[in-house]
Amino acid sequence: MGVHRWNSFLIEHGWIPNPNQNTNCCTNSPWRDPSAMDQPLFAKRVTKIPPKSTILIDGSGLSMHLQNVAYTRYILEVLQSKNKKKGKNIHVTNIGCALVSALSEQERNLLMPCHLKLKILYRLTQKYIKTLKDAGMKVIVYRDGEKRFDVKQDTDSQRKESRLDEWERLHQYCTHGALPQAKTVCEWFKLFPRSHLCGAQVMNAIAHLNISMITCEEEADRILAQAATGCANTYVLGNDTDFCFFPDM
Repeated sequence: MGVHRWNSFLIEHGWIPNPNQNTNCCTNSPWRDPSAMDQPLFAKRVTKIPPKSTILIDGSGLSMHLQNVAYTRYILEVLQSKNKKKGKNIHVTNIGCALVSALSEQERNLLMPCHLKLKILYRLTQKYIKTLKDAGMKVIVYRDGEKRFDVKQDTDSQRKESRLDEWERLHQYCTHGALPQAKTVCEWFKLFPRSHLCGAQVMNAIAHLNISMITCEEEADRILAQAATGCANTYVLGNDTDFCFFPDM
C-alpha cells in the first residue's frame, strides 16, 4: 500500500539505501555489500545479524528480488554464449548493463523476460536459502493468501493495469517490432511480462529444502509482523517499508 514520501524519508536518514546511487542498476548477486555502495549513512546503520537468529521471509518480496537477479544472470548467459560464438566482446556500458541498441534481433528475442530459464531461478533460490541456513539461521517463509482487505483494492488495480501494459508492450514487439524506450536490457524486467511460473518456481525450490512455509489467509505482512513482535533475534526479510509502522518490531 505504501505511505506518501515514506521511502524518501527513510533514504534521506540512511535507513534504506538510495537505489539511484548504486554503482550498478542491476546485479547478478542477491547480496550487496553496504560498505561498497558509497552510502556511508546507510552503511553506519547496518548491523550484523547474530548467528542462530530467526529469519521470517516475505515470500512475495523474496520472489521478486530473486527473479530480478536471475534475469540479470540470464542476460549474461545469453550474451556470453552468443558473443563467444561470434568471437567478440559483450556490448556493455560502464555500469555493466547490456545496451539495447547493440543487440541483434535474435538476442532481443531471447532476452525477453518471459524467456528467463526457470532452472537459473531454481538454483539461485536454493543457494540463497542455503546461505542463510549455513550461517546458522532458522528460516521461515510466509506466503500471501487470496483474501484481500478493501484498502488493498487500489494497489491490486494498479498492479493489474501494469500487467496489462506489460503484455501490450510484448504484443507491440511481436507484431510490429516496436520496443519501449529503454537504454539497457535490465530495464525490460519491469517493462515486459515474466512467466507466471517464476513465482511458483521460487516456492518450489524453497520447498525442496524442507524449509518451513506458512500460507496466510490474507497478505502476509501483518502475520509476519505479529510473529516478529517482541521476539529476540527475530528479523523480517522483505522489501516493504510498511513494516516500519508495526510497533515493537
